[in-house]
This record gives sequence, structure tokens and C-alpha cells, in this order.
Amino acid sequence: MSAVIFHEGKIIESACHGQRRRGFPEQVTLKDRYHLGSITKSMTSSLAAIIVGEKKISWDDSIKKVLGKSFSDIHADYRNVTLSQLCEHRGGTPSGPISTNATKKLALKKIAPGLSANFSNSAPHHLISSHGKISP
Repeated sequence: MSAVIFHEGKIIESACHGQRRRGFPEQVTLKDRYHLGSITKSMTSSLAAIIVGEKKISWDDSIKKVLGKSFSDIHADYRNVTLSQLCEHRGGTPSGPISTNATKKLALKKIAPGLSANFSNSAPHHLISSHGKISP
């Protein structure tokens, strides 16, 4: 694992620890490169946590409350899905690719929101949409 802390465009601190490959002695270094694939979900949830911490939104806010009139044609089954449910993959959003139509209509549900977990690649997209509507 490696971590870097930036402030005003400058590296403040950096560190790494661990093996490059399990079972082999070679240690990671600060010069190692990492593939940053499939981090949208964790980064978007982190951004949501920052905005919640700033008290601009709440984990219990619904899509309808956050997006309001900008997504007036949102599918009725998703209007009351909360930020928390989207971050926990409990919002009932589909797990497949996001279509243009799904952006506003959020596609028809496959799993009822809030009842069980369903890994969803579309949940971060809807979170990002809501973040853009929150005033700084």
C-alpha cells in the first residue's frame, strides 16, 4: 500500500509498506506504479462523506430531495432512495452498464430499494449526479 498527501499542489508526506506480491520478499517502493481501476465507487462514497461532513446533505437525504427539479422524470421507485442506500449498494439500482436513459429514469428496478445488497456500477453515477447539484 502506498499513500501520498498533497496540499496546494505539493507533496506533504508519502509512505509505503508491504510486499509487491504475496509470498514473495520484494517490498513496494514509492517509485512503484499502481493501476487505479474500479475506484469510482470508493472515491464517490468518500466525496459523499466529505459533503455530509460539511452538513450540505445527509446520509438520509433522498435522490428526490437532492436532485429535485433537475431530474423531475426520475423513476418513482427511486425517488426515496437515500444517499446511504446508494453508497451501500442497497438502492436497488441495476448492476449492469449505465445507459443514457438510465441517467434520468434510473432504469427499472431489479431489486426493491433498501431490502438487500446488490453491487451496482450505476450507483456511483447517480451519486456524482447528486454532488453536482449541491452548492458549495
